[in-house]
Amino acid sequence: MHGPQARDEADREVGPAGLRPNSLQGRLVNRLAASPWWAIALLLVGVAAYAYFFTDPLYRGILGIVSQGVQLTLRVTVVAYSLAMVIGLLAGIGRLSRHSLLYGVATLYVQVVRGIPTLTFILYVAYVLGPIALELLNGLGRSASGALGPDNWLATLSIRRIGRENISTIALAIAYGAFQAETFRAGIQSVSRGQIDAAHSLGMNTLQAMRFIILPQAVRVVLPPLGNDFISLLKDTALLSALGGRDITGIARQHAQTTFLYVPIFNVVIVTYLTLTLLLSLLVKGIEHQMSRSERAV
Repeated sequence: MHGPQARDEADREVGPAGLRPNSLQGRLVNRLAASPWWAIALLLVGVAAYAYFFTDPLYRGILGIVSQGVQLTLRVTVVAYSLAMVIGLLAGIGRLSRHSLLYGVATLYVQVVRGIPTLTFILYVAYVLGPIALELLNGLGRSASGALGPDNWLATLSIRRIGRENISTIALAIAYGAFQAETFRAGIQSVSRGQIDAAHSLGMNTLQAMRFIILPQAVRVVLPPLGNDFISLLKDTALLSALGGRDITGIARQHAQTTFLYVPIFNVVIVTYLTLTLLLSLLVKGIEHQMSRSERAV
């Protein structure tokens, strides 16, 4: 082969750096180009920041105080996300239901909650919906005092007993459940109708088809957005500080208001959140990569 066509073939065999892709140097360059260098750079910056924090007495003290909120932040993230997945899955299935009542309730929930800012929704649950629900439960407890006793837990339930952390966790779960409902709906719709009909032809009912055929395939589709939602929920736990929560941001705000060390305190807060979100991002990408490898192996 001669002429321009031969030169085109040779150009395709040579990488952008003048290296053949099948050579050792070419494979090394391609691997480095495909690696998450941005994550590595951020990780190195984080390591350098923490090295400075641990050597500087001021930053070391601030880091010890702010790190007390990490446990609460992670706990609220895991619990709220788990509840949001259950709520989102049920609402997503309801959005695909042919039953008009189920479809209407699920659609109303998704449209209303998605249209309210998350911080506003948390405050509304804490100061409006929460007290209303407690009044109803207290009334139920008082009406059942003959069977449960006058001091039963329903009659004495209060905001203080429930705790702001639990209320905020429930509010975050309800808020993110609306977003995950649309994610699950899209994932379920990505499964071809033919597979559903095949499941029914094998004698499966709708619930069995959803459990054994549809959801396993839908989860693979929705895994990336679900991972992003988990990271977003971790960041939105900072909204708990509006209710006086002892999360990372809440502890930092309280400490800054008493010491006026706003710059070093929020430097530590920024680096802490970046470290947590970066580690979670790498974990999600690792899971996606492992799932893609298993799919290619099948």
